Amino acid sequence: MRKFISMILLVAIIMMSVTYIGSSANGNIDTAGIVSVHGQLRVEGADIVDQHGNPYQLKGMSSHGIYWFPQFINKGAIKELRDNWNTNVFRLAMYTGESEGYTSANKEQIWQKIDEGIQICIELDMYVIVDWHILADKTPLLRKEEAIEFFEHFSKKYGDVPNIIYEICNEPNPPATWINDIKPYAEEIIPIIRQNAPDSIIAVGTAQWSQLIEEPILTPLDVDTTNVMYVLHFYANTHRDWLRNSLTKAYQAGLPVFVTEFGMCNASGDGENNYEQTTRWLNLLDEYNISYLKWNLSDKREASSVLKPGTNPTGGWTENDLTESGIWIRNWFNGNENPITPPTTTTPAPTTTPALTTTAPTTTTPVPTTTPAPTTAPVPTVSSSSNTTSSTVIENTSIPTTANSPTEISSPTSTAPNSQRVIAGDGSTVTQSANSDGNPNTGVRIFAGFGFVLISAGVAYATKRGIKRKE
Repeated sequence: MRKFISMILLVAIIMMSVTYIGSSANGNIDTAGIVSVHGQLRVEGADIVDQHGNPYQLKGMSSHGIYWFPQFINKGAIKELRDNWNTNVFRLAMYTGESEGYTSANKEQIWQKIDEGIQICIELDMYVIVDWHILADKTPLLRKEEAIEFFEHFSKKYGDVPNIIYEICNEPNPPATWINDIKPYAEEIIPIIRQNAPDSIIAVGTAQWSQLIEEPILTPLDVDTTNVMYVLHFYANTHRDWLRNSLTKAYQAGLPVFVTEFGMCNASGDGENNYEQTTRWLNLLDEYNISYLKWNLSDKREASSVLKPGTNPTGGWTENDLTESGIWIRNWFNGNENPITPPTTTTPAPTTTPALTTTAPTTTTPVPTTTPAPTTAPVPTVSSSSNTTSSTVIENTSIPTTANSPTEISSPTSTAPNSQRVIAGDGSTVTQSANSDGNPNTGVRIFAGFGFVLISAGVAYATKRGIKRKE
């Protein structure tokens, strides 16, 4: 009998040890049912699917430039976006200009901030976009060597981590073109990432501030494009039916499109928020299961920011802390009714709390996220024979022209976005979980509980035998 009791206790101790080791292997990851359930995403046709092969849509927020607003890259803020805004992805926007970030004197601090943001998203079980934020430098070829160094470093460090998505050039803009600048750049950067991260999604920016989304169809990349997507950006009060028409053509042609940045206001990142046009855009993206991220998480005094100046950067935000666009997009992500009129609360006095620089740059004004384009610009067309685009200069902005202007399309009739994180192709909710309650640790808890039961039984039996012997 003593041998039997000893065997029970030994089995229980082994079970508890295995449970402890298994729990420790998860580190500090907060299993929220995002990456822990959906795993490594991939591209099938024009869609993102999860590790189970189900269509999956990413919705979230982009940071502003982390050089100017590093204080918003913290666990409290990103957890707030996950838990109370119903988002599953966060974008780390790293400007690449000499005075704006990666190539500035603060390069090492920028590396650390990117690393910190990635680690936070991994801990929160979220996807994260590492964004090489081309803008003022116009062509990605200008800083190609720095981009090679950057993507080689981070893809090597996080190559087998399913959370990471690489955006290799944010918004190339004139005079940069797809054929002369973006395509050769992408054909060099993609293989570098693939050496270290063979399964990660890579998002490639397109010409004219990531608006000429049809060009990659006519002039494809000459590299393996497995799990490669193409970036479209829009600002709803500037870009309307002509750009939605272009998106529709690209998607129907089978091009995988990723809206890594959008705004409700003018293309400058400021001006009037246009909720009617934003609703048309987001309904179309939801209809096509296209992922999208709102610009931007900061307290900058502009229409595209979701926080009022001086707001605590670490989360716990109430409606009084949010701008008009912040209230609207939070409600949209949560599937609630969206306000059209501005809130009546007052704006607190602005404060500055930069973590990486003591003062904002005095010689360089932060560039807007995009440069405005005409609101009635025609759909760009590219000649498949010559691979050239006809253009005319309008207000110093190169806008493609075509013989016939596109016809206006009616807004899609799809409903507001599903508040669930995974949506099937038919719009129904798909539940994917490792167990009945969706928590991958439930089996571990059951295993541990059974171990405790065995220990308790062994101790009780031994105590009873001891009492009988004393009697």
